Amino acid sequence: GVLGTPAMVRLIRVLVHDVNGPVGITEAARMAGLTPAGTRKSMEILERLGVASRVGTGRAQKFAPREGNPYLPLFRELFMLEQRQHEDLLRELRDAVGIPEIRDAWLRDLPAETSHVLDLGVVAETRSISWIGPELRARLTNTEKRFDLIIELSVFTRADSPEIPDGAVMLWGPGANADVDRSPGVQTHAESAERSLRMARAIAE
Repeated sequence: GVLGTPAMVRLIRVLVHDVNGPVGITEAARMAGLTPAGTRKSMEILERLGVASRVGTGRAQKFAPREGNPYLPLFRELFMLEQRQHEDLLRELRDAVGIPEIRDAWLRDLPAETSHVLDLGVVAETRSISWIGPELRARLTNTEKRFDLIIELSVFTRADSPEIPDGAVMLWGPGANADVDRSPGVQTHAESAERSLRMARAIAE
């Protein structure tokens, strides 16, 4: 019941891994990609199951992990391992596209726990367009095998390159952030929000 739906898994991740302290419904919904109504319902289920507890009252009411629950250390370890795998994946992708002929490279969306297909877009120098696709495909083969996923590669020149989508993860070029290490419990929510804002500004520029 605790891990029975993607929504529950996302909220447990927010509670035990992403937030350093109690979190309100609105903020938890934003971080988990859920509606506030769905978040409240799921949080109440987690409270009944002994995973979450209420903190405060009224509009200031928040939810926090229920310390003492025997599953909390296991959940924390699970999401820490997930985070490490996520960081390893981004690092390998950055290594694969990090060649001088590539001007920009991005993932359309963050890798999701339910997705086994990644959409990778790159903008290459025109003179290298004939060989850059096969070269990148060869570089990405081991990553696909190691992480059990499919990488759909789209190669563009500057002339035909699309706008980089909102929410894309920059891997190479202006706005790329090589620092993907996010240790749980160290980065505050304010720091996370500030980093997201910096990334959005960099992508916009």
